Amino acid sequence: MDEEEAPPPQEHVTHEEVEARQAAAAPGLFGRRRWLWISAVALLAIAALIWAGPKITRRIKGWQSRRLAAQALQLIDAQKFNEAAAKARDAVQISSTQPEAWRAIARLLTRTGQQRAALDWWPRLERIGKLTVEDRRDYATAAFLGENLLVASRQVDALLAQPNPGPADWLLAAQLAARQRDGERALDYTHRVLSSPAAKPNELFAAAVLVLSFTTNESPPHVAGWQKLNDLARDPNNPASLNALAFIAQHPELAPLPSLDPNAERSFLTPAQLADLLQHHPKATAFHQLLALQVRARAEPARTAEFVNDAIARFGKGDDETLIALSHWLTSLGEFGKALDLMTPERAAKRREFFMARLDALAGLQRWREIQDAFSGPHFPIEPMLEHIYHAVASAHLGEQTAAANEWQRALEAADNVDKLTTVAEQAERNGALETADAAYARVIADAPRTRAAYTARLRIAEELGNTNKAHQVAADTQRMFPDDTNAKQEELYLRLLLGVTPQQAAAIEPEARALVTAQPQSWNARKTLGLALLRQNRSAAALETFRGLTATANPVETPPGALAVRARALADSGWKEEAAGDARNLGATHLLPEERALISDLSAAATEESQTATPGPSASPTPAPP
Repeated sequence: MDEEEAPPPQEHVTHEEVEARQAAAAPGLFGRRRWLWISAVALLAIAALIWAGPKITRRIKGWQSRRLAAQALQLIDAQKFNEAAAKARDAVQISSTQPEAWRAIARLLTRTGQQRAALDWWPRLERIGKLTVEDRRDYATAAFLGENLLVASRQVDALLAQPNPGPADWLLAAQLAARQRDGERALDYTHRVLSSPAAKPNELFAAAVLVLSFTTNESPPHVAGWQKLNDLARDPNNPASLNALAFIAQHPELAPLPSLDPNAERSFLTPAQLADLLQHHPKATAFHQLLALQVRARAEPARTAEFVNDAIARFGKGDDETLIALSHWLTSLGEFGKALDLMTPERAAKRREFFMARLDALAGLQRWREIQDAFSGPHFPIEPMLEHIYHAVASAHLGEQTAAANEWQRALEAADNVDKLTTVAEQAERNGALETADAAYARVIADAPRTRAAYTARLRIAEELGNTNKAHQVAADTQRMFPDDTNAKQEELYLRLLLGVTPQQAAAIEPEARALVTAQPQSWNARKTLGLALLRQNRSAAALETFRGLTATANPVETPPGALAVRARALADSGWKEEAAGDARNLGATHLLPEERALISDLSAAATEESQTATPGPSASPTPAPP
């Protein structure tokens, strides 16, 4: 029998040895637990960073964006627009949610004349209640110049509602009132600016110029505005003096008419004084020096050739900017030949402005074939769009209508942004290519739907072409895009009425038309819309009453011919045949829409007969008397 293997003898461990072994193992156990805690804390920290990281990043980016925006605003105030543009752009790129960045972009666009783009940014600040007083002024300016009078009016109202509106606010209110043809209110606000000791020189200058724009040469306010410009012009240390001098020199037609008081004009600058101040002003450029010579030539026309030769001798060898100013000055005087001698083909090949000045001189001389040939010889390259425009204009004058149409189409195709499209549209409209102009403005609207001026231009072109249906469609599109724009609403209502509505439809339109008259009581356009709404309901006496208190002028902007056609119809239907025939006779060959012409067609035919028979008073006993 095999002997079983005996188990190993058990080791006898004393109590003291057990405690010693546990003590020796304790440091390792404690270390493992410590690393477990460290790992857990680290994981929590990482999780917290992952959760809070974006917030921290946003805070950092927000701070950087606000800092850059503040720097941009300071640069804008200093009129360092290029540097400001870089700062503002970076501010928006870093964080597109910062109101300060929006403000910097909006203010930059407004101050650099980009109202269309500015009106995309100011509403963002308005929606979150972050508009400051200065913001509202810029917002109102952008809206005003961007033809959005309702938005401008809302901002002006907010500015005037503040505790202490200042000259800048009154000036905006005056500009708005003048655009709305409310001369009384505009005069009140400009008076506040001109009489305020807090008004800045540029505000005084703008207010004085505004007064001259809506007053007549013999009125006391006009005289006061002209006097203010003369006062500003006399002080060479006044920041507005050079602008005032240039304005007076360029607008002699605005000088007040001779007064019965022989002493009234003693404080106005004489031509000699004006020329001397322009010539010797410490900040005068070549442009102002040339303007001084123009004033002297106007005062002494027999010496015009002498002054022209003097200008060429003094400035004909100046730097590029001086030569450009001289060329434009010669062109403005009709001295196209001398401008052409200055802008030789060799010089025109060196700089874009020189080449275009040469083209303008050739156009003044009616040398259209040479304009076309200029592009085949040595010349400074210009935008293809501009080249096609010059070719189109030249071809049209040469009787090459097909070539002209093709060049306008090429110009339109070469215009790849809103600014170029606007240039094509303006040039085409100016040169009678109305279809091209309309197409260009349509593309402007497609690329920048809130370009209010493009809608106005399309409406103007449609009316010029006598296309009332298209005009109404444009007006309706404008109304949809700018639902709060009272001018757009008025045009849509009027054209809808003009195209023909039932008496019931006219009655539904009447309250809206009355609201327009309430908002703009001195507007002929508002009155003609209400008058036509009443005529469509066969309420001729009420239609005639609509025009009471308005005085017609020969200015078609102040008194639209269509309004006179509506009034003539109301006069005739109310029994004032002779007065109606007189209105029709005065309209004569004035451009009217076909439907407006139809309103007075019978009156025009009878105008000659009425003038021959000349029966005194109306043929009936109408009430009320005609306006």
